Amino acid sequence: MARKDTNKQSSLRKLKTG
Repeated sequence: MARKDTNKQSSLRKLKTG
């Protein structure tokens, strides 16, 4: 579960940075 959370956060972070 933690892995999925990190993945989602990474995607959101990338979108925010992009």
